[in-house]
This record gives sequence, C-alpha cells and structure tokens, in this order.
Amino acid sequence: MEHRKNIVFLAIFFFFIAYILIGIVYTSSDVWKPDMAFAEEKEYWKRQIETTGAKNAYEKLGNVLKESSALTQHIKSHIFGEVLYEQEGIDGLAICDRRFQNGCFHEVVERVIKEHGVDILKNLDTVCKNTIRHEQGCEHGAGHGILAYTGYTEEDLRSALKLCDNFSLKSPIGGCYQGVFMEYGRQDALIGQKSISPSYSPFEGDSLYPCNKVDERYQDSCVFFQPEYWKGLFFKNNISSDTIKQIGEWCITKATSHAIPCFQGIGDVAMESANFNTSTAMSLCDGSSENPDHQLACRIQAFIIKGVLEGVTPRDAIDTCRNLAPPIKEKCSYRVSEVTVSLRKNPD
Repeated sequence: MEHRKNIVFLAIFFFFIAYILIGIVYTSSDVWKPDMAFAEEKEYWKRQIETTGAKNAYEKLGNVLKESSALTQHIKSHIFGEVLYEQEGIDGLAICDRRFQNGCFHEVVERVIKEHGVDILKNLDTVCKNTIRHEQGCEHGAGHGILAYTGYTEEDLRSALKLCDNFSLKSPIGGCYQGVFMEYGRQDALIGQKSISPSYSPFEGDSLYPCNKVDERYQDSCVFFQPEYWKGLFFKNNISSDTIKQIGEWCITKATSHAIPCFQGIGDVAMESANFNTSTAMSLCDGSSENPDHQLACRIQAFIIKGVLEGVTPRDAIDTCRNLAPPIKEKCSYRVSEVTVSLRKNPD
C-alpha cells in the first residue's frame, strides 16, 4: 500500500514539474520581448504565422514595434521576413509593405535570390510589377538580395548594379540600385550572423567611396546614400545644426554635379534624425545649405520618407513649404501635392 502511495506521489510530482516546464517554454515563445535572442524570435514569429496567419502576424509586428527606433524596426522586420519566406515562399512578398524601411521586402527578396540565384530576376521583376502594390520597395529589396548573393567586394558591387538592369524601374532613388548601395554599406543581409549595428568599415578614410568606384550612370543612386554613410562614419550617427551643415558642404564640394540627389539624401537623414517631426526636419534641411534648390530637394525628400514610413498630414504639408520665398514656395507646394497624390494611390 505504501509503495503504491509513493508511485502516485512520484507521478503527481513529475506531472507538476512537467507542467511548470511546459508553461515556461510556452510563455517564453508566446510573448514577444524586444531583447529576444535571434533563434527565439524566429520561433516566436513562426508560431504566430502558423496560428494566426501571415497577414495577422505582420500586423502584430507593427504593433509590437510601435515604440522602437527606426533601426530596430528595420532589423526586426528582417527577422520576420526570414520566417515569412520559410513559411510562405515568394508568396510572402504579398504580405510585406513599405513599413520598417522596407525590411520585410528586403529579407524575402534576399531569400528568393539566395535560393534560386540571379536567374530568377526576370521572374521577380514580373512579380514586383504585377502582383505587389509597392513595386519600388520590392525592387529595392532585390538590390539588397542581389549584393548579398554576389558578395561584398568592389567587383561584386559593380556586378550587382549591372544585374539591377533586369528590372523595369530604373529610378536612381528607392529602387534596386539604391538597395545595392544600402546593402554594401549596412550589410543588412548578414543579420543574425554578425553584430546588428550597421557596418561602415569599407568607407573609412574615403568620403567618396564607393561612388568613385562605379560608373557614372550609377552616381545619382550612390550619392543619394552618401549622407547616411557620412552620418555614421564621421559623426557617429549624431546630427546637429553643425554636422548637417558639414554634410551639406560635402554634397556641394564632393558630389559636385550630383549635388541635388545628395541633398535628397540629406532629407532622409534629417527626417529620421528629427524623429519624424516635420518642422524640425525642415530646419535641418535649411541648415544644410543656403541654396534654395538644395533646401527644396532636402525638404521634399524628407516629406516623402515620412509619407512612406509613417504617413503625412495636412500639417506636414504646410510645414514642408513653410518660410520659403517665392518662386521656391510654389515649386514646393506643387511637389508636395504630387507626392501626396502618389502616397494616396499607394497606401501601405
């Protein structure tokens, strides 16, 4: 009798321990935490996709990242994109949108190219053009994927840019070419394999690198991203009125005939550095140069990037053109109207 009681006691004890352990495992993988390990976070999003569907899981990603920095949002959306591709394949592209600086697009397209090689690019162009609402974001992700596939040497960079010619859009800003240059500097495709902080090491000591290593036809795409490189290289990602003025001077003296796309790049830097406060971003744009055309290029791109990443309001439109003298003010108002219409046609 006593022996039987002991068996029952041990059975209850082990059941209790198992219940606790299962509860711990379930809780750890069922509650998202910002400091999750890479493998743990992948398992979390796999569970979410399997139980709630890919679209609902992606919306949850947006909810949990609301208070995170732009960089963290981008990195986390790459992790989600990796799981999304494992679960949905190329169809996962239909789930991604322009949020998180296109991080989901980046990762899914990178995975497509990694699995199928560059022979898939013509088909991928068709997918981006015909089945995805955000063709430019899709092609931008392809730029990241192409470079990750070819490698990170200077020759790989040039080869990747030529492969971008397979895509229909040839826009120097936002498309495949810019994706290649962004990947060359930030190495987003290596997330999970190295430190998650952007790596600017190839650019040390050469402020025009890699623009001085590629053909003239790629210069606009390259110099657009130079302000981002300079911000990380020389100013440790800290932007003030003094540093934005220095970056503006470099756009004039180093980018020379490509100064306008360089000042457009400052617009991206200004808006992100201003934490997406439009009035503050416009002040930074104005501090980058005394040339009204440079200021306008910066202001309009800042408005565009806010519209793409966060959405814009009538107040943002007013602030974008505030304090500009005619005829620049009229040009600004016209461009803001064009951008607003375009954003409404292509919502997230």
